[in-house]
Amino acid sequence: MNREQLRDRLLAPVYQWTRLGRQSSKLMVAASDVVSLRYRRLLRSNPVAAAYWAEVAQMNLEKVSVPIECAAAMASTLPVQTARFAAQTGEALLGCVRAASALVGTRSHEEIIVQTQGLVDAVGDLVTSFWQLAAYPAEVASAGVAPLLRQVDENRDRLNKR
Repeated sequence: MNREQLRDRLLAPVYQWTRLGRQSSKLMVAASDVVSLRYRRLLRSNPVAAAYWAEVAQMNLEKVSVPIECAAAMASTLPVQTARFAAQTGEALLGCVRAASALVGTRSHEEIIVQTQGLVDAVGDLVTSFWQLAAYPAEVASAGVAPLLRQVDENRDRLNKR
């Protein structure tokens, strides 16, 4: 693994958490816009009008459907992340076993140096696999936030057109 690949693997969790933070910030701003638009419109409208009750029904529907969509997105992302972690960790463990076996079978001083470096690289791969585990909760949460952010953006666009 070269320096750039190592850097990318070590920074992957940081990038994932940063992306989740940006999504959350965007969600907070957009949600406050939607709440403001909806409540200003509801306060100015006639409570007997059909548009008033259509907006209330739309809000109630979103309170149920969007969280279910978010939960489904997270539930579908979790097995993928688990499988990816298992594959990366299994590959890294296998690399450690190979490197350790090669080190045990060495006969000369030069081979010991080369095989020791191979073992160090394999253990480094294993450590970075476990380090990348820190990114998986952010990826799962990001998948859950995406439907909510999409719905809020759609609401903001719809309400701004009126």
